[in-house]
Amino acid sequence: MAKVSIIVPVYNVEKYLEKCLDSLVNQTFKDIEIIIVNDGSTDNCRKIIDKYYAKYTSIIKVITQENKGLGAARNTGLKFVTSDYIMFVDSDDYIQSNMVYEMYNKILQEQADFVICGFNVVNEHYELTSKTFPNKYEAYDFNTQMIFGNLCACNKIIKRNLLDDDLNFRSNVWYEDIDFSFKLFLKAKKMCILPKNLYNYLLRQGSIMNSNNLRKNLDLIDAFNEIINYAKKNNCFDKYYNEIEFLVIDHLYISCIVRILTNINSTKKEKDELLNIILEYINNNFKNYSKNKYIKLLSLNRKIIFYLILL
Repeated sequence: MAKVSIIVPVYNVEKYLEKCLDSLVNQTFKDIEIIIVNDGSTDNCRKIIDKYYAKYTSIIKVITQENKGLGAARNTGLKFVTSDYIMFVDSDDYIQSNMVYEMYNKILQEQADFVICGFNVVNEHYELTSKTFPNKYEAYDFNTQMIFGNLCACNKIIKRNLLDDDLNFRSNVWYEDIDFSFKLFLKAKKMCILPKNLYNYLLRQGSIMNSNNLRKNLDLIDAFNEIINYAKKNNCFDKYYNEIEFLVIDHLYISCIVRILTNINSTKKEKDELLNIILEYINNNFKNYSKNKYIKLLSLNRKIIFYLILL
């Protein structure tokens, strides 16, 4: 039985898939299984997957399903896991050759429920554009680590026994990572941080962050409703109110509004409609958000954007 299972959802990424799979099969840590979920790809992904499966049959599993979206594909992959630790890697991204080795050793050393690392953001020429380390959130308490710890699924190794029907991915939505990661933080008894950039996130045309489908930004509201309901269900909404409020500020108020305002393919009417929905949601649920105690920890650029929007 492998020690780490790597789940890779695949949908129409033929241009990037080989680099992703190369980074997995060439890990310095060899005791892995790679679970590829072909989520109804209509391009040449199937041929690429077959080529890697033929060469690495001992470590690759392939599951094919009709297109159900990223979250559903990850959930499918979870059904085929045989190891005690799980990673997620998106099929247009790639990881450093020592990522599994470093992360696995760290989680064992710390006896943690999950370990989180930093990541690099690269463009389509694989040039570094930004990175999450070094940063300052390690110096703060658990609550601060929770909100500055990168709410994505792919920069973590997670104990398999944490993932159950109560903690999986919502299907057919965007931004499913945010509520998944928040629930993970709440459910874990212990987390640890490996302050190295081991995951490479590709920011490309056609990705969610660069999408022109502005209305899909409203999926963020569903993600935060999921977070709020989960926190209330587990009697910790009041305890983590400031953290949840800040996540709304960071992701919905700043990032989402900037994506809408800077989009060049939508009309003013479309933008105004979405902005009104977002601002109404924030004002109804977090009336005093402008006084959130974590705003001071924003980067200078994001702090400026926040106050400009506020004005």
